[in-house]
Amino acid sequence: MRLSDFFPTEQIFRDGEFSALGLSNSKGPEGMLSFLEDARFASELLDNPRVCAVICRPEDGAAVAERKQGVVLSDTPRLTYFQLHNRLAELPDCCPPQAPSVIPESCHVSPLAYIAPTGVVLGENVTVEEFVSIHGPCRVGDNTVLHAGVKLGGPGYEFKYLPGGGVLDVAHCGGVTIGADVVLFENVTVHRAVYPWDETVIGDECRVNAQSHIDHGVKLGRRVKVCAGCVISGRVEAGDGVKFGPGVIVSNRLTMGGGAQVLLGSVASKDVPAGAVVSGNFAVDHTAHLAAVKAAARRD
Repeated sequence: MRLSDFFPTEQIFRDGEFSALGLSNSKGPEGMLSFLEDARFASELLDNPRVCAVICRPEDGAAVAERKQGVVLSDTPRLTYFQLHNRLAELPDCCPPQAPSVIPESCHVSPLAYIAPTGVVLGENVTVEEFVSIHGPCRVGDNTVLHAGVKLGGPGYEFKYLPGGGVLDVAHCGGVTIGADVVLFENVTVHRAVYPWDETVIGDECRVNAQSHIDHGVKLGRRVKVCAGCVISGRVEAGDGVKFGPGVIVSNRLTMGGGAQVLLGSVASKDVPAGAVVSGNFAVDHTAHLAAVKAAARRD
């Protein structure tokens, strides 16, 4: 695809080809088109070798063109980007039709559950309890248990307000992959990813307790524990063996290193290194947090 296939000549600073869309730090395919609206993300975008073209403000065009092959100018780069995303979502070459769903005879599916007729692939011996809802694209590994009220593959919380009124709801074209030997407890929700090349992943042997939400593009490694009432925001990556305590909230785009622990009720607003234990709002090293709490108690 070429930029000139989708944008008028007066918006194109330099024409170029692209193969997919992705954010500034996306680990998607080569040849992505992205956007630059916030200067905080300029370095990671320009340094991302997978991004070859950028939608940016007119005043940034020349600087971006020094590093990237294609440049489109817009006063509202983010909105222009997602408007293009929604156009591409309607093209079969970008979002191909889904194949019929596959449900092996070894699965135990409640008659009160809903499984979409296309796009869902269940492994062997999967249990699907009452009022579970599964929408494609979605794959579920062997021996996984989906307790009552679980919803997999719903669209994520991504939208843009239009300057003249109205709302652009961003199409979610990616999928969901649930590993083998996973248990999702009551009313867990897992949103599908935004991009066709991406998916929301819950790794093998994870446990996600009741009323927790896993947002679009999240990647949970093996044996991750998510206690009840957690919110894991979009595109968070958690390594193997991470534990999220009850009621934890994790901000979007963060990385939780393998074996890290975010203790009960914490709000994580920055990356957590492997093996670290953090707590508090906002979450910091747990030992430092306890010391601060004790010091405050003594002052009182």
